[in-house]
Amino acid sequence: MELPILNSAFVNLLIRAVGNTIMHSLWQGIILSILGGFILVFGRRLTARVRYIFLTGSLILFITGVVITFLSQISLEHNTLAVIPQTIPLASLNAGVKIIEPPYVAETLGSVSTIFTYLSNHYSTIVLFWFLIICAKSIRMIIGIYGVYHFKRTKVFPVSDYWNQIMVQLCKRLDINRKITLVESGLAKVPMVLGHFKPVIMIPIGLINSLTIEQVEAILAHELAHVLRRDFLVNLLQSFMEIIFFFNPAVLWISSLIKEEREHCCDDIAIAQTGNRLSYIQALVSCEEYQTTTPVYSMAFNGNGGQLLNRVKRLIGTNRKSLNLLERLLITVCLMSTILITAAFTISPPSRYANLTVKVNPTSQTKPIKGERVRGKEVIAELMKNNLIPNKNKFTVRITNEGLYIDGNKQSSKLHKYILKKYVQHPSERLSYTQSVNIN
Repeated sequence: MELPILNSAFVNLLIRAVGNTIMHSLWQGIILSILGGFILVFGRRLTARVRYIFLTGSLILFITGVVITFLSQISLEHNTLAVIPQTIPLASLNAGVKIIEPPYVAETLGSVSTIFTYLSNHYSTIVLFWFLIICAKSIRMIIGIYGVYHFKRTKVFPVSDYWNQIMVQLCKRLDINRKITLVESGLAKVPMVLGHFKPVIMIPIGLINSLTIEQVEAILAHELAHVLRRDFLVNLLQSFMEIIFFFNPAVLWISSLIKEEREHCCDDIAIAQTGNRLSYIQALVSCEEYQTTTPVYSMAFNGNGGQLLNRVKRLIGTNRKSLNLLERLLITVCLMSTILITAAFTISPPSRYANLTVKVNPTSQTKPIKGERVRGKEVIAELMKNNLIPNKNKFTVRITNEGLYIDGNKQSSKLHKYILKKYVQHPSERLSYTQSVNIN
């Protein structure tokens, strides 16, 4: 009989925790984008490997912050649920509370805080759409992984022993001890590496014959660099992260920067192994002529749809990665959004108690009040009367010695002192009172 109630309570707890985490991830993403902007601006003279480490580290830091936020929200909601004495029945609430709709708006909320309040009251819908989109994108990811499996086993042909020997020599120079298969593919249009545990390097049929030996070695060195760095697995994990945070443009932007720097890292490794920068650039341009649709989760040797020119400029030393006009505008918007969101979370809405003066003498003896220590129904009636509860059908009021909280939002200290003095017996003693209202 109690099991459905507990399940319903747990589902509500999870929805609130996920909803709060999604909302917090927005301003955390803004901080992430600002951090990424600083890395690009002040890291122009750093190597691609160092920039890659910094960008990846900032993304890991963001994910860590999101996980900590989710766990803290779960703990907060669980503790709130655990100390709730009981849910007020509708009849009891109506008997003790008379809702008065004020003829005027007593409190004026800022536009940002109003949006957040509205979204928090529709967490169930937001989380539902978020979950459905994740499911759809996950199915698409599974189809993409199957496409990789299909590429590895369809229209593949072994290469000559000469090229296998070249690849073995490159593996020794790169200190790669894993078994790697080199094949020609009738489906692939650009060189690519597929798989993590059993990597396969695929070369389009006819490409080897149209390039010089030095250019083919450069291509193989680039693909082996992906194997050395385990980029295929990292790319899968990164794609999964993009699915979870599909709504966060800052995360998607940083992820695209990481992919770009990943290719730069492999370019540097390939040039270091071959020692011929010109042949490598010629191989890069030649492979661009073969470019067409490739599996999303492959590590393909191409210009990445418009990035070829930037890669060539970087290789010849005439381009330093920095912020373009759109990225600078994004950083500026992020800075302004950070200020607005911070104000929305830290500034409580004004109330009729803003100018209230309450004198509390902790040494004075208060006359004991008969009955409950906290007159909860009268507190709720007071808060409703002054339009301090946004959703009168479902809310939580918590009173402690430190503050008064409505749905987790801390109210003004003067209102807190007023409630303690008027409705709480022995307010100076330890207090932890929570009341939840859920009217269906």
